Amino acid sequence: MAVTNKGLETCVARELELLHNIDSAIFDNRLYFPWQGGRCPVVHGASRLVAVFAVFAEQELTTLRMSEDPHEALAALVEDAARLRLRKVLPSYMLLCAEDEEDPGANPPGRKISFAAGCRVSQGGAEKLALGDRADWVRLKRAVRQAIQAATGWVQEPRAADAEVGLTAFFAADHITLGVEVKEVDTDLAPAILWSHLPRPGMQTAIAGAMAALAAESVAEADPDNMDESVVVDPTCGMGTLLIAAARVWPQLCQKRLRLIGREMNPNQLKKCYSNFSSCHLDTGDLRLGDARDGRAFAEVADASVDALLCDLPSGGAHKASSDWESYTSFMKLAERIVRPHGRCVLLSERKGMLLRTISKDAWEKVASWVVGRGQVNTLEFLLVVLKRRPAQTEQGPGRKSKGRSCEDV
Repeated sequence: MAVTNKGLETCVARELELLHNIDSAIFDNRLYFPWQGGRCPVVHGASRLVAVFAVFAEQELTTLRMSEDPHEALAALVEDAARLRLRKVLPSYMLLCAEDEEDPGANPPGRKISFAAGCRVSQGGAEKLALGDRADWVRLKRAVRQAIQAATGWVQEPRAADAEVGLTAFFAADHITLGVEVKEVDTDLAPAILWSHLPRPGMQTAIAGAMAALAAESVAEADPDNMDESVVVDPTCGMGTLLIAAARVWPQLCQKRLRLIGREMNPNQLKKCYSNFSSCHLDTGDLRLGDARDGRAFAEVADASVDALLCDLPSGGAHKASSDWESYTSFMKLAERIVRPHGRCVLLSERKGMLLRTISKDAWEKVASWVVGRGQVNTLEFLLVVLKRRPAQTEQGPGRKSKGRSCEDV
């Protein structure tokens, strides 16, 4: 199961199909998908991956609602499911400290496994919608944790960061899911660059990963014989998170050398970008101080030479000077010049209307767009837009002048 930011579910579904040829199903802002590879894949647009060992749906929820004590009844269900299936979904790094094959409830001699069991809801009051008005959130969480401990003999660790095994119970209105959180490092398909390498990512890695995967779709569609290298640009690169996300995704689709080009106006941000790149062993040669609104900042980048432009556009009170009409128009003119035909432009902005009005429909084909949640609890809404560069001949044919239509004209 993949958990991601609100609004990114369809993006992650596209990524699973593109990179892993997997169909998925979306329920309550989470994606469920089958995986037969032994270890969970990397899902760049996911904030969390969970290997599911139990789902309680309509029949089980009805039984719980009708029971004398739904908390005790839930504990019994969780304990039975954990005894039967929990070990089967443990990632390999957890299996190294897992229980004896012949006695699944026993710990290795002198060894105590620590675990933390977190409980989450898909919406406020989901536990009462699922189990009835008698459901008490504190007692439900205690029931889950005590049931896992009874089934495994493991030690509860109140601080999840110190736990060897992290379990999660998701409560939705019509189902409850139990699973083990999977760390990115534990996968055959892990990229050479892990987010844990970064001293500090500059933006939420799930959003950055989703944007990079959407941009990488253009590489899957391109003719690799016509590409000496693949080029990705971020005109406002900040700490470099979007470019690093591209460096994680690109090798899964293209074996060509990847060139990462970034510009940043703030010297302190650029310094952090250098640090992040160095931590990931990435070339910093194309990271420079510069204002993307000034054409000279990208003077050495040839016309129609870039495979993808990724940008978390300036917006909000702290960036008023660079998020006005003139600034956004400058960003889009740069993208029109440097992105190759059929290349991608993936943009994110809180200024939804401003962004749409500055996108020329003559230059760009709108592939998709979503309103996505941002921040700790998805309280901020940003527009994510995916554009494909139109070939020059369709942009302005013989004897035909461009009308400069924006995406809002559609």
